[in-house]
Parts: sequence; structure tokens; C-alpha cells
Amino acid sequence: MVGRGFFAALGLVAAVGTATVFWVGGYLVIEDQLSTGDIVMFSFLLVQLYGPLAGISNSRVEFATSLVSFERVFEVMDLEIDIPDPEEAEPLVPAEGRVELRDVSFRYQSGGPEGLEAVKRFWDRDPGVAPPIASASTREWAIKSASFVSEPGTLTALVGPSGAGKTTISYLVPRLYDVTEGAVLIDGHDLAREAEAAKGALGFIPDRPFLYDKLTAGEFLRFHAGLYGLDGDGVETRVAELLGLFELAKWEGELVESFSHGMKQRLVMCAAFLHRPRGVLVDEPMVGLDPRGARLIKDVFRQMAKKGVAILMSTHTLEVAQEMCDRISIILNGKIIAHGTVEELRAASGGGAEDLTPVFLRLTGGAGFQEIPDAL
Repeated sequence: MVGRGFFAALGLVAAVGTATVFWVGGYLVIEDQLSTGDIVMFSFLLVQLYGPLAGISNSRVEFATSLVSFERVFEVMDLEIDIPDPEEAEPLVPAEGRVELRDVSFRYQSGGPEGLEAVKRFWDRDPGVAPPIASASTREWAIKSASFVSEPGTLTALVGPSGAGKTTISYLVPRLYDVTEGAVLIDGHDLAREAEAAKGALGFIPDRPFLYDKLTAGEFLRFHAGLYGLDGDGVETRVAELLGLFELAKWEGELVESFSHGMKQRLVMCAAFLHRPRGVLVDEPMVGLDPRGARLIKDVFRQMAKKGVAILMSTHTLEVAQEMCDRISIILNGKIIAHGTVEELRAASGGGAEDLTPVFLRLTGGAGFQEIPDAL
């Protein structure tokens, strides 16, 4: 009761004081005893005087409001929160970090525009509408009805013989090409219809990265951060963190053109992880890395996976796939012919406790290599 009276008195004093200043001040202005500037000055002083009191009053109001917030009412009354979804609402799919190919088919176009002309279909269009596919092709399917999922928190390897379609898929996931049929989804976003959200959730590490040689390592990463709309003090902290993680901190101010291939590869990985992606696509991650760098990358990928990131790795090196990855997809002639753990692939190939190479050869028909000595 006393507290209520105290805050009521504060409000009354503030109201009476304000009314008095303007009433008396207005009368004195009419009598030419005060100017308008004097009234403004008195009003400013009044605000300075009653500001702390008003703050005390407002803090009490905010505290009282928090006690009767929506969640608190249900918690105190031990009631379940039941808010029904509209009938037309689509169910949410738990897809954090997921990279998914859903019945994807693709073939390279022939007879269509080349070079810059080929990308004009992306200009001046509604971002919510997928661009039209180029003219029909008579080429064979490079990818045919491929479906697989790289789940959150897993490392998935995509392996296959040369020309099987690995590189094509590594072009489709970051949308360097558009799928002819099917859909690519990243973190639950359709790459064709929600391109900005999907690409914002993806980190891409190509096997032959392009870097700006006349930028320093730090300048390159800050430029990359700007492409993702990152700014503020957090960018500098993140840049320093990643350069330290990939053992490039002392070269932050050095031009990229002076870097070795392995150092450039690690810098590209810094850029790929800069915006904290939910899914990462890596094409031949160990190319050009020395043993120490390769071990570092393996450890980083495992730590990323533990944080719920889905990592899809395209590689020719079966030993790397077997050592690092939780699941392996084998592609042959544009089709996914097997997908599972190493143990599941062994069972599918009819093999026993052996490494991945003989399993891979049996599944892809490579056992015919035994005929090579006879042919020689």
C-alpha cells in the first residue's frame, strides 16, 4: 500500500510540475516578462529533475509486467501451452544443417548461350522465382535421379570413379549450375527458390579456389565477410579466431600471392567457415596439404561436425573417406549406387572385414582391373 502511494505521488508531482511550468510560463510570455526560449529552458530543466523519478516508476512497471508475462502465467498455473496451427500451415521439417539431394537429375546443355550470356537469366528477376533452365539438350544425363542426405553432425563422403558425377554434384550444391530435375536443399531451403537463404547456410571449399592475390589474408576474409553481410567488431574477432585456428595468424598482413598452395587452401577454409555455415561442401579437401595441414583439417572437420554442421566431402581418396567420414555415398555413371556406413557398404558388397578399396571396386565393377597384366 505504501509503495503504491509513493509511485502515485511521483506521477502526481511530475504532472503538477509540468502543468505549472507551462501555465505560469505561458502567462509570463503573454505579459512580455519571459521569452519562448526561457520556457524551453525551464522545460529542459524539468525533464532533468523528474527523469530519475520517472525511471524508478518505469522500472517498477517493467518488473510488474514481467511477472505477468505469457510464459510465467502458464508456468505458475501449471497449464500446457496449446496454440493450434492453422489448417493450411505446412509441417516444419527438422533440417538444421542438412544438405540434401532430392531426386536430382542434370545434363549439360548444348546449343545454348555461353560465358556471360549464360548467366543473364539471373538478372532483373523476382528472387522468389527460379530462373528458366537453358534450352533442351541432347547430351546424356550427367546425374540421374540422385538422392542422398548429409545429416547434421555427420561427415559424408561422395566417392566414385573419374567421370562418375562427383564434380557435377559439387557444382550443383552451390548452384554453379541449376538442376534439370529435382531439388537441392540446404538447411531446409530449396536452392532454386530460396537461393539467398540456402547459400547463406552453406560453406563451399572448391578444389581449385580463386583468391585475390593482391589482397592480404586479413583483407580477403573481411571482403568475404562483407559478401555475407557481416560487419561490426564481431568480424575482426572472427577473422582472428579462424586465422589462429588454421595457423595463418602471423601471415594476416601478407599478400595472398606469396602463399603456398596449402596455405591458400587453408585460407579458403577460413573464408568458408567465416559466417558459421550449417552445411559445408568440400571438394578434394586434402589436395596440396602437407601431413600437418591434413591432420589439422581432419580435426577441424570433426569439431565442426560435433557442433551440428553437415559436411559433404567429394574425394578420390578412399583412405581419407574411410578414416574421416561417418557415411559414404558411392556414385557411378551419375547414379548413387550405395549409401551407408563402411560396415553397411561391406555387407552390401558381400565382403568381410576389409578396407574400403576392395568394397569400392566390387560395387563399381573395378574388379576387372585384374585383367590389366594379361593385356600388357
